[in-house]
Amino acid sequence: NSGVVLAVCSLHYYCGVASIHIRSAMGRALVRIHRDKREIQFVVLTSIQTLVKDCPSAFAPFLEDFFVKAMDPSFTRLLKLEILTSLALEPASIEAVLKELRTYIRHDDKTFVCAAIQTLGKITELAQIVFTRHCEDHGGSPEETQGEVHRIILNCMFGLLTLIQTCQDIQVIGECMIVLQRLLLQLSSRSSSVGVLSQQQRRVEDPNLIQQTAMRHLTMLLVKSLSSLEMNPSSSTTGSSGGDSNPQEEQNEEEDLGEEDDATPSKYQKLPPEACASTIWIVGEWIAPLQEAPLQVIVDHVDDHTK
Repeated sequence: NSGVVLAVCSLHYYCGVASIHIRSAMGRALVRIHRDKREIQFVVLTSIQTLVKDCPSAFAPFLEDFFVKAMDPSFTRLLKLEILTSLALEPASIEAVLKELRTYIRHDDKTFVCAAIQTLGKITELAQIVFTRHCEDHGGSPEETQGEVHRIILNCMFGLLTLIQTCQDIQVIGECMIVLQRLLLQLSSRSSSVGVLSQQQRRVEDPNLIQQTAMRHLTMLLVKSLSSLEMNPSSSTTGSSGGDSNPQEEQNEEEDLGEEDDATPSKYQKLPPEACASTIWIVGEWIAPLQEAPLQVIVDHVDDHTK
């Protein structure tokens, strides 16, 4: 009986002895009963979401059981994302969760896609702590640890850029912009907060030029987003004053404007305010340090006066 199992686990959690053996037994029991009807599954997953924050080791061996299934309802999918974030405490689990998130961003439920993008940002923030702790426990150089963290961040950035270029949902694009801001902030903080290694890590190893590609797309996206504030009122005024305007010609002009740059189609012109703010922050952070090597590739021959 699922109710009896949940009641016993709750009793042990609040009143019992906090031993590893009891916590492991609780984890196995709750994982077993969560494969039930959707109503029971919701109640059990809600309890697991609370327990996993205090004793993640009890549920860590069952990481794959919390992967989202095709028939899971929306509330179950969101709960599983929260649990997966709490269980990403080892390098292998981080890699597994990030690999799983690649499939989630292609889901039809855009609310779930936005939640998956937010989870991606949380996982990358945990990566630095997890890999640093793993390096201290098992031995390894700080350079290798930072290299692994940079690799994860750059791979996530590449995935978000691909999603921005292919997705047609404004809310998803806006969420990608906000998470991109967090990823670039992590790269910036990693390069300036490591003391002795700061000069070596100031230049992030980026053989595929992901950061440069991101800046080209984001700059064009920002320009079109801000220029649309002026273009839309002028176009509406022209359309109302000109009685001889041809709707078909106006539609063709809009299509031609959208085809000027494949990386920034016209659908990107109406971004949420949070996404515009994140894009402005990204561009500003990259324009500010003019002496950095990556920026010299993006904006050539720009000095303080020109800026």
